[in-house]
Amino acid sequence: MNSFDQPLVGSIALLIATAAAIVGVGPWDGPYRLRTFETIDQRYGRRAARLVWLAIAAVLMTMGLAIISGWRPAYVSMKAHNFGEPHDSEKQVQKI
Repeated sequence: MNSFDQPLVGSIALLIATAAAIVGVGPWDGPYRLRTFETIDQRYGRRAARLVWLAIAAVLMTMGLAIISGWRPAYVSMKAHNFGEPHDSEKQVQKI
């Protein structure tokens, strides 16, 4: 199966992570005018707001790399299901 959805989603997560990291270390004031970051900046200072940007970048970077590498929890299977078809557990209903 040639599926491009996982590399696409992972790449988008990595791009957003890169943008968040650049905002976290950059000299711009614009991103800190967003309501959440402005509140953090007013209460705890610019350094804390920068750390929040970098934390968001770290989480997105981890998610992007996990998606691209194909890592999944043990309970997830990669069987392709069509949305109109019943799941395997629904097919095993006993008929009386």
